[in-house]
Order: sequence, then C-alpha cells, then structure tokens
Amino acid sequence: MKRFRAAAAALMAVMLLLASLPAYGAGAAAQGGNGAGDIPAGKMRIKNMWQNNYLYEASDGTVRYGMTSPGDESSHWEVEAAGGSYSIRNSKTGHYITASETPQRRDALKARQVANPSESEQWHINPTATSGFMNIVSAADSSGKRAIHEEDQLGFAELSSDINLEFESPKWMLVPVDAVQIESRFHPGMVLYEYEGQIAGQDASVVGFGVKSDKDFNAQWYIEPGSVPGKVQIRNRGTGHLIKQGPLEWAAMPAGDPDPSEPGLTDWLQESSSDGLGYATFANGKFDLYLLNAQFPDDRDARSNSWPGSKSNPSAQWRIVSPSALQPVRIASYTDANSPTDYLYEEAGALKHGALASDPAKAADYLWFVEDFDGTKRLRNSATGHYLTRSGGTLSALDAGFGTPESQWTLTLSDDYDDYQTIGAAGGGDVFVTGRSDGTVQAAADASSLGAQWQLVDPSLPADGADHYVRIQNGWQPFYLYETADGLLKYGNAKDDTSDQWLIRKHEGRKLFQNRLTGHYINISDMPDGHIQVSPSLGPEQRGPQLRVDGAGYGRQLQPHQQRDGQGARQAAGEVRLSPEPDQICGIRRHQPGLGKPEMEIPDGDRGPAAAVQVQGERIGRLVSEGNAGERRDRWHGHVRGSGRRRLLGGLVCGGFRRPRQDAAEKPGKRTLCRPGEHRRA
Repeated sequence: MKRFRAAAAALMAVMLLLASLPAYGAGAAAQGGNGAGDIPAGKMRIKNMWQNNYLYEASDGTVRYGMTSPGDESSHWEVEAAGGSYSIRNSKTGHYITASETPQRRDALKARQVANPSESEQWHINPTATSGFMNIVSAADSSGKRAIHEEDQLGFAELSSDINLEFESPKWMLVPVDAVQIESRFHPGMVLYEYEGQIAGQDASVVGFGVKSDKDFNAQWYIEPGSVPGKVQIRNRGTGHLIKQGPLEWAAMPAGDPDPSEPGLTDWLQESSSDGLGYATFANGKFDLYLLNAQFPDDRDARSNSWPGSKSNPSAQWRIVSPSALQPVRIASYTDANSPTDYLYEEAGALKHGALASDPAKAADYLWFVEDFDGTKRLRNSATGHYLTRSGGTLSALDAGFGTPESQWTLTLSDDYDDYQTIGAAGGGDVFVTGRSDGTVQAAADASSLGAQWQLVDPSLPADGADHYVRIQNGWQPFYLYETADGLLKYGNAKDDTSDQWLIRKHEGRKLFQNRLTGHYINISDMPDGHIQVSPSLGPEQRGPQLRVDGAGYGRQLQPHQQRDGQGARQAAGEVRLSPEPDQICGIRRHQPGLGKPEMEIPDGDRGPAAAVQVQGERIGRLVSEGNAGERRDRWHGHVRGSGRRRLLGGLVCGGFRRPRQDAAEKPGKRTLCRPGEHRRA
C-alpha cells in the first residue's frame, strides 16, 4: 500500500515539524498524549485518514469502521481525561474501547462495559505530521506504538504495534458532532463556506457555497444562541467569523465579527420549512424579510435579501447536516446502454424508478446515502431522510430510525454484470429490491432477474444517456493510459491528440475499452513480451478486447509495469502489463465468508474421472486448473477430499514460477504468495 506520494516531500515535512513538536525520549509517548488541544469537547466522530470512514460499535461490541450516518449514535464517542491519558466511551452504549481483547493484529478491537476503566481502557492521543490527525495508542503499551488502525481492511478496527504510525491507516481525526455543514436545497451537495474574496470591489471574507470536503473547517459551522432569545448566530469553525448581513442586498454576504451597535446583523431566525422535509430557512435578525439564499443557478456567492419572495422557495431552504465523507449516489436500474437514464427515487413514501425530474428542487429525491450499520447497509433518501424499508412483499421509504431490522440490507456484487449488485434483505431470506416495468419497485425472490440489478452511480456524472469519453488515471502516479502509434498500451502525461481518451462500452455484462483516436480496443489476445495491445475489434471466437472490471476479485489486473535499476529499486517503465509478473507478489485469497467455498464438485467426463480440469473462479472469472505443473500459469494442484470434491490447496503457479504448498496455505483467511527469492521453476 502506498502511503507517500513522494518520499522526499514526506521527509521534508517531518523535518519541518520537528522544531514545533516536544522532544521525547524512548517510550515518552507512554507518559501521556500531547494532543489535548486537538481533542474537541462533547461528542465526536472518529474518522480515518486513509479510507475516510468512521469508527462505530456494532451490536456485539466489535469496533467496526464504515460510512455511517452522521446521526447514528453508535458512531459517536466521548473522550474522557484519565490522568495522563484518555478513555474513549461510545455515546450510545456507554461501552469503553478496550485493548484487553485484542492481543494481536487481525483480531477485532472491542468496546465493553467497564465499571472502573483500567490501563487497558486508557489511550494516548498523539498528534501526527498531518495537521488535524492523531494516533490513538494504547496506554498499556510501553513502546508507545500499539495503535488503532484498519490496515488489513477486515471490516473491523485492529490494534497492533507493527504499523508505521505515519501511515494513513493509524491516523484519525476527531470530528465534533455539533459542527455542521449547511447544504443548499436548490444546489444539492453544495454547502456554505467562507473564503477570502471581494464584495463590491473590496477585499472581504465572503460566504459562498459549493462542493466541499468534510475535512474543510471553513465549510463547517457552529449554530449558537444569538444576542436575543429565539435567534441564532452562525459561526465558522475555521475562522470564528459570523455570517453577517451586508449593506448591499444585491452583493455577496460577508463573514466577520459582530457589530455591538447592530447585533441584529449577525442574528438569524431559524425556522423549519413548511413541507416537513427537514429543511430550514434563516431570516435576518434586523431585516426580517431578508432570507439567506442561493438564488442564482450559476453564481456561487450566498446572499441575504428579499429576492426569494417567500420561505417556500427552495433557494432559501437549507439542510443542517454533520460533516461526513459519506456522499449520496444515484441508484440506477439495469440497462444495456453504456450510460443509465433510469433511477430509483422516492415519491411521498413510495418507491419508484424512472428518468430524472427536470425540476432542480426534486434532484434530491433521486439521491441516496448508503450507510454502514451493524455490519449491514441502510439506504437513506437525501430529500426526506427516509430509509428503504420492507414489510413482507411491500417496499417503502419510512422514517425507520436506527436499529430497525426491516431497513437493513446486504449489497452483493453480480457475477454476471459488471458494476451491478443486488439489494437483498440482511439476515437471509429471498427478498430483493426489484424494479417493475410499470415504474414501481417491489420485493421479489429472484436475485438473478434484470429488475433486481442496480448500479450505484456518481451524481456528478452526466445523466443524458449519451456516450462520454474519459481518461483513466493511475492511483499511484498521476499518469494516464494511452495508445501508442504502434498499438501498445502505455501510460504517461495527458495527450493532446485524444489517444488517452476512452469510451467504456458494455458488452455481454463486461467492458470494452475503446480508444477515441483510433477506435481500437484494449485486449490481451496477443501480448508480445508481455505488453498489452490496443487493436481493432476481434471476432466472436477471439474475445481478447473483453475485460472484466471487478474491484472485489483477486484476478490479474492492468498495472503500470516497473523495471528494477542496478540497486534493485523499482522504476516506472511507461508500459502497462497484465499482472502478476514473475518478480511481483501474487496470490489468491483463501476461503473467507462471501468468497465461495474452497471445495468444488467436479463431475466426471465422458471418458471417466478427469485427470486435469479447468474451473472458472466464482469471484474472478479466471480459469483454475488441476494438472501437471508448468503447463499453464493459472494451473492449480489439489487433493481429492472424498465424495467427488477436490480442495485446491497449493502449488500456485504465477508468472511462470511455482512455489510448493505450505501448511499455512490450508488455513482459512491465508494467502499463498509468490515472492522474489521464493520461487522454483515449475
């Protein structure tokens, strides 16, 4: 996992910070964390830097992580001072996070009812080189390195001392629950923030609105009591400034300090919208007809004036939300077209699917938050806050509250259609959210039907159904895939000739990647020297261009190729190959829940029991085989277990090399790995 984009830049940042941090000897962290100034008072959420998710307590006391609802109290925590350290208590259960039940890495961190918190329930909260983020280290560990993290992505938090504390997975931000974002109804997803700009040609602190990160303190606000009863003031978390009525009604709103002679300029009357959908209006304390609004569709400065006309105008309505990395999605029904045009939405509590409404005020009806809750998922409508809930064969959107089993779901990726998944009842049972041809949505038992296939779509993507070209950027280095003049797939800087632009086309449930400049397709039908080609479409008997996009599988993937220099360090080669390469780590994940059984029924062929067979992987779609070593890279060797079943245990062949089976390979949750220096010729 890459934690640093540039090692030199990271080293420079650490060196610059050394002068400002206290000096500690060995084990000094165990004398108490020095992050007290960054620990907010009251309830807070604990957010991970790497995955942007939040810690929460599940019903069995496991401390899990996920994209929880900001209002879910199981993800709210209170930090209590305990001498030179702190204890961390869950706001919903009162349980304390404890180190006593997590002796080693890959064990789940727990929260337990404790009458008198001991050293096992005490933690040091230490600042890191990344502003705003902390390490949470067990006070019971004398080394000061046993930290809470989510390095192995097992679904729960871990505790161990073998993780570099400057990695992102052991870094956490403590986010106060009472800090809020103020989201526009007229511009869903856009929130108020403060920036340095101009008002009527003069430099000023300006209140604007736009799409902002939940890490941006200038886009977070405290709603506090005003100067008179019944009114509120809106204070920026980052600057401390108040939203203030300006002298010019047509101009942008300023943010600043209160005026003792005119306190009403920073006072606001907060009222709920009349439709009961959870929005609020803010009328100025001095000019009661002036409403805080986002009137214009293109202008991004907030104003306070009488232009909205009434409090029922969506441009004057705002939703108070907690800062969260959880962003809404559209849920699209199945289509053979390259882009969806039909989406799940709520209408007065009823679930329907259809084209997006043209009225901007209804845009949020088609947006859904997919929340983590007690190891399951909950789907909350952005406009109403209602949850997708089942009652027998009937589905509806209800204010289900927290913990209702009927509003909990399991999302399962399809094995047949890229990007699609089913939404099934959590806990089992053949209940799947299914769209009907008449535009209604009902519960049905057939998970394989096209009506039960749904795609989670980024709302920022075009929804016109037309084809759109994209660039494909590497997550490690800022390079793009492109086609060379000789038909090879390489990566590099953005190109001016559209050779780095691609149309992603659907084909028989999979994807074709077509180059905009040439019309050629990425394919693996013939790879000279391991290089991936981009060439004209092949016939049905040669499915080279057809690739599967499966982030959950463990198959071979497109990877930037790296060469080693004289010292053995990897250097980017500008080429793209199909991994794994012989000198790269490769492996197959062993049996875990949800990944299919490790034993398979292998029927006899026409000529009797098969000496060698090919089996297509349930999750990957790649072929697995049992036979003589060295015949194929993807050959596996197994042992007959009896009753016609065979267990594929070892002899993994990857990149032309083979490693003998080890005992560890038989254990659930383990991988068989091929590493440099461990291979032998197959």
